[in-house]
Order: sequence, then structure tokens, then C-alpha cells
Amino acid sequence: MTQAITIGERHVQVRGLASIDGGNAVKGYVARFRDDDFLSGSPANPIETVVDLGENALIEKNHFILYKDRDDVEIIAYQAALEGTHISAMANYLTLLFGADDVVHFDEILNVDAYQALMSGGVIKAVDFRIAKPRSRRMAPDPEDTWTQKGFEYMNSSGATSFEAKILTRAHGRGLLSDVRQHIKRLLSSPLTKKLKVKMSDMEEAIDLMAERVTQRITVLPVDGRITSDAVHDGIKVAKHKAQPMLDAYFGAKNEVLD
Repeated sequence: MTQAITIGERHVQVRGLASIDGGNAVKGYVARFRDDDFLSGSPANPIETVVDLGENALIEKNHFILYKDRDDVEIIAYQAALEGTHISAMANYLTLLFGADDVVHFDEILNVDAYQALMSGGVIKAVDFRIAKPRSRRMAPDPEDTWTQKGFEYMNSSGATSFEAKILTRAHGRGLLSDVRQHIKRLLSSPLTKKLKVKMSDMEEAIDLMAERVTQRITVLPVDGRITSDAVHDGIKVAKHKAQPMLDAYFGAKNEVLD
């Protein structure tokens, strides 16, 4: 169990750390403590009662396994859920925990077909993206993600809940400036991005980066009404095994596309 750190208005903590697979992986989960007032009730009557947790708080968990696949590659398989924390929150947590000058950041892994298309498609001609306000007002854009920040300014000034933009160049033989790649990386890793398509030169169709990320769905059944961490971690192991051919192809081609 590591130190609890306040991020926004919630306490976040990494728990359940354990070495597995002969020391080649580490499992754990990110715990976010909710201090809201929760109600209990019955469908048989209209009475609702505030649940008194005393000094405790409800915990939302996002499980993960960090794999060291080889000397130069570390992969984190992270459980995404509607409640809990996005992986960007874990990155912020680790940055604050270590107190390092460098920022911890997790890059999304693309399907190898999309990766190869980006590598062979030439320069970037257009970026089409959409961002949306989160359900929770506590979730703020990454201050380094200036495109999302600007979109939030437009939404706040107009009362909109989503913002969509497309930037492009029709200049012959030239693409968008190289700085655009960093904006694409931040949009790709942001939980606020709902659409992200990149059009390359000499390609008829744009690449849908949101659809081309390596993801797997897991199903975990409750035991006595409770989902156990062991069951979720077992599901993550199976998902990682299924994705291994795509991971091997991706890292075998060297991940330099967005650098």
C-alpha cells in the first residue's frame, strides 16, 4: 500500500501491490475514496436513508498489471470502468508520489494496422476530433492539452457539452506542423476525447485512432455479491494473452510513430 495523495477533490492510493509471474509483472489497483453522501433504500417503500460510513469512505477500484515484456518494453494493462479513475489519474498520482522532475505518462498502444498506416501514410494532412464535458465536474483537462483546454473555453462560453473541430491543410506537398503530433498524443490519452481521426497524405480514408487502440473486454462474475480483485486480475491476464500477437507486432515495428 502506497501513500494516499489528494488529486482534485478525492484521495487516490495504489493498493494491493504484489509481484507475480516470477517477478516479471506487478499487480495492484488504484483506489479512489469517495466522500459523497450515499443513500440506501428499498423498492418496496419510498423512504431513503443516508448511509453513515463514519470515518470511512467508499472505494472505487481500477485494477492493473504492469508487465515487463522485455528489457526495453513495459506494458500496463489497465481496467477501464465508468466509475473510478482514468489511467491518466494514475499517471498524475505516480508523478506526485515520486516527486520527480519528469512527468509519468502512459502512451496508448495502437492496433498494428493503424500503426503501419500512420508510418507509411506520409505527412499529416488533417486532424478531426471531438471532446465532451465529463459527467463529473471534478475532471479537468490536462493543462498541457491546449486543444482540449481551448475546447472547454468554447463550451463554457456557449453552454455546449461537446466541442468538435477539424484542422487541415490543402498545401501541395506539405502537411501540418510537427507540433501537431504532440497534440494528437495528448488527445489520444485523454478521457475527454470522444473522436480522433487523422488523415495522412496519399490515403483516401482517415485513421480512426479511438477505434484502433488495443483493448479487450473482460467479464467477471460476482461471488456472494462481490467482485474480487483476484478475479479481475485473472481476467486481465487472459485479455493480455489474447492481445499478445498485436502487442508483439506493434513493438516489433518500433513505436516511433508519434515521437
